[in-house]
Amino acid sequence: MFCENCGNEIEKGSRFCPVCGHKVDEADAGFKGRKRTGNPARAVHKNIIYGVLGVFAVLLAVFGSIRLFGGGTRIGKTLSEKIFLTPADKLANMSPDEFADLLDEEDALYERNERYIVTSSTDSFMGYDCIYCYGEYDDDIGGVPSGMAWKAPSLYYMIAFDSNDDFKEGQKKIKKYLEKNQVKKTRPLKTKGYYYSGNTYLVECSVKETELFFDRMENMDEFELFGHGNSLVRNYTAEAKKEENDRIDKSELKKQVNRMDYRMYKFVQVCYPEFDEELEKMFPRDKSYTNRICYIQVTSLPMTRDQYIAFAGTWGYDAISNKEIDLDKFDPDFDPDEFQGNYVALPWQDQSVDKNDEQIDYEDFVSYCQYFMQEHNYNLLSGEYVTDDLEKRFWYLKWFQWDIETGRFADFSEYNGSVETYLAAEEDYNCNTLTPFESETEKAVYLAERNYNPETGKWFTSQQEKENWLFMNYCYNISSGKVVGREVVDALAEYERFLNELKGNMSGVSISGRLVYLDDDDVPECILLDDIQAASRTPADSTMYLLSYQNGRRIEKTIEIAIMGYQCLSGSGLLCVGGDQGSYFDSQFKRTDVYGNYEIIKLTDSFETAGIAVWNRTYAMDDSFMNGNFEINGKQTSEEELNRYIESFGFDPSDFTYDLKSLYESYDNKNLASIIELYQDLESGEKN
Repeated sequence: MFCENCGNEIEKGSRFCPVCGHKVDEADAGFKGRKRTGNPARAVHKNIIYGVLGVFAVLLAVFGSIRLFGGGTRIGKTLSEKIFLTPADKLANMSPDEFADLLDEEDALYERNERYIVTSSTDSFMGYDCIYCYGEYDDDIGGVPSGMAWKAPSLYYMIAFDSNDDFKEGQKKIKKYLEKNQVKKTRPLKTKGYYYSGNTYLVECSVKETELFFDRMENMDEFELFGHGNSLVRNYTAEAKKEENDRIDKSELKKQVNRMDYRMYKFVQVCYPEFDEELEKMFPRDKSYTNRICYIQVTSLPMTRDQYIAFAGTWGYDAISNKEIDLDKFDPDFDPDEFQGNYVALPWQDQSVDKNDEQIDYEDFVSYCQYFMQEHNYNLLSGEYVTDDLEKRFWYLKWFQWDIETGRFADFSEYNGSVETYLAAEEDYNCNTLTPFESETEKAVYLAERNYNPETGKWFTSQQEKENWLFMNYCYNISSGKVVGREVVDALAEYERFLNELKGNMSGVSISGRLVYLDDDDVPECILLDDIQAASRTPADSTMYLLSYQNGRRIEKTIEIAIMGYQCLSGSGLLCVGGDQGSYFDSQFKRTDVYGNYEIIKLTDSFETAGIAVWNRTYAMDDSFMNGNFEINGKQTSEEELNRYIESFGFDPSDFTYDLKSLYESYDNKNLASIIELYQDLESGEKN
């Protein structure tokens, strides 16, 4: 009888599954597995424990007094047994200090550096000499079962044999032992490393303390360990608040990890490399050994069920149907030789497979990718099931340029070879979210980011052209990533039109500008200033243009002014233009006259002058003040009264500024900035 929930074989008459705890209904006790429907099958229920059998613990507890592999010492509470019995969760979170303590408990001498702890004396294991090690994952042996390998400690040991007979017998016993005690419904994976190849066995899948592993992660860079564009990164990024220096929001990470049902997968990897000179130095030098050793590595890593499927599939094992993939019996939709890329990204680590790869056979891996998509609607490159026909079509188009709708190869030449641009323009499909676009604006922004103009079917020639097009057509401010009101866009278009007319009517002119919020609506006002003697590079007599946009029309005011500054009080509708405007030396009376004025302007349904203050001061040759003339709205007054008058509106007579941004220089025929750039400056806070 089998559990209908997880598929574990259970004794007849049992009320609950000993693996997952599911209540058994004897009338319907059969493992239903995944169903092939119109939608891809999803992962089984969260509570299922994928074969958590505690294989080594059970086996060694029962048979602790029996020789493990024959011909050697018994396994009691030796260091070897402790390593094998270390649960997946504890193994994944074991620190170097804890392993050093474990060595000390066993009186095993060890050497330690920044990366590794290695015993410097041998211990008997299986009756043969053995050296124990701890360190970052050693990818010399087998394929790394996860891109998180360097975050997970590995315990490994090397066994030297006295004779060839011992070697053959030991090899046979190890293989038999591990195959017998791997998690049910799994097979050993024939993996390859940089130097050594061997078998990888899944021996435990634990639900315990997965979060302890993730607690060690500190910043977003460490997410790369989970592979390219993996689902954990996407889910976390969509929900987490942005923190300084990309530090991880631990509460959100924990939520996503729990939601994705991570388990601690414990692997044992075995290979038989040559006994080289480097290894000889580590073993007793007064003995002779065979020219091959056994290299066993034990590690535990967090994975989801789907990530394990991707890892196993890389090595030709179908963990969904629990069988080896026979490519000779597989009939692909089309010849895999038509695969378009020279490399593919692995879903389970931050690496890729290319045509010159020494670890993973490139052509076979491409066929495995096709196999999983055809048989299971499963994307081996992302470690996830596809959710609909469009996503499946995208996968074939992206990697094979094959269109499953038409049954032929697609031509992306009009889209610069980009399948993402092709599907967005032709099918309204967002390849980032793997869903249709929710709006025309979202589609336009997506295509613009790929430099494609859907209106013309051509490519944008500059960043400014792209930004202007998005702003004017979709009210989208690319700088802030926000959509603004249509009235704001219409106002800026009017200001740009006015600026272009100004450029066309003058020569030898420098034009500067700034956007400000004079009143309390969302539409900014525009200040433009032209310097008619700009060719001499000295601002002199100038014209100021004040522009506003209200009720669908442009409002403007022109002010003739020399050197000037301005102040505006946001939301008040008030602007004050003026300050020191010039000076001249009276040679007859040997004195200097300094003059200026302030013009206070109020914005209502037009620009109106609310007050004018004029002054003229006279200074002696030694710069001492002699006298002055001060007027408010044509009436004589004192300097104190004039200052109080200006201050009564909220302005500071001592602090008038000139901070307009250069827009245009006609003598160089140069556009320095646009009205839209002024708006982006305003929205980003770069304003007084």
